[in-house]
Amino acid sequence: MNEILGSLFCGVSCIVIAFLAVIAVVVLLWVNSKRSREKAQIDPNWPTVTGQIISAELEVDDEAIISPVISFEYTIRGQVYSAQQVVGRPSSLRSKALKTLTLYPLESDVSVHYNPEKPEEARLVLR
Repeated sequence: MNEILGSLFCGVSCIVIAFLAVIAVVVLLWVNSKRSREKAQIDPNWPTVTGQIISAELEVDDEAIISPVISFEYTIRGQVYSAQQVVGRPSSLRSKALKTLTLYPLESDVSVHYNPEKPEEARLVLR
C-alpha cells in the first residue's frame, strides 16, 4: 500500500512541477513581450530622421528567450548617434526571431524617432 501511495505521490508531484514550469514560461514570455512593447513606444512629439541599420543580432536571456535586436545609426545636427532596439516579439523559437531580422537588412534605411532633449534616446519605426 505504501509503495502505491509513494508512486502516486511521485507521479502527481511530477505533473504539478511540469504544470508550474509551463505556467512560469508563459508568464515570462508575457512579461518580456510587455516590456518590449513599452520600450518600443514612441513619444508623438519626437521628430524623425532617417537612420541606417548597422547590425542585426539575436540576444538570448537567462530564460532562453530569444530577442531580435537591431542596432542603428542616425545623425542629428552633424552628430552621429547609435542605438539599439528589440524588434518583433521575443520568442523561444530561433527561426521566428531570425525571420523578424530579415525585415531589417544591414545598411538599409529606417525611420528613427529621437528625443529632442536627449538625442541619444531613439526608437525605430517597426516594420
